[in-house]
Amino acid sequence: MTYAEIQQKYPSDFNARDANKFAYRYPRGESYEDLVARLEPVIMELERQGNVLVVSHQAVMRCLLAYFLDKSAEDLPYLHVPLHTVIKLTPVAYG
Repeated sequence: MTYAEIQQKYPSDFNARDANKFAYRYPRGESYEDLVARLEPVIMELERQGNVLVVSHQAVMRCLLAYFLDKSAEDLPYLHVPLHTVIKLTPVAYG
C-alpha cells in the first residue's frame, strides 16, 4: 500500500504515526522505539569490532546511523537513508 492509500483506508493509524513516528507501532509490527531496543546488543557488538559490513533494511540503517551520528530519537525516523546505497562510517577520536 502507498501512504496515500493508508491515509484513505486507515486515517486514525495514519494520523497516529504522523503524530509520533518514533513510537508508533503498526498493527502486529514494531516501532522505531522497539527496533532501537532490539538493536542495542548489536550496536554494542559493532562498537567492539574492527571493520564491519552491515546489510540491512532502511529502518535498521536509520537506527544505526542515528546512534553512530548522535542523532535524537525525534530525528531518527526522518534521517535520509537512500536505497541501494553503500554508506561508510569512519570512526574518529572523541566523536
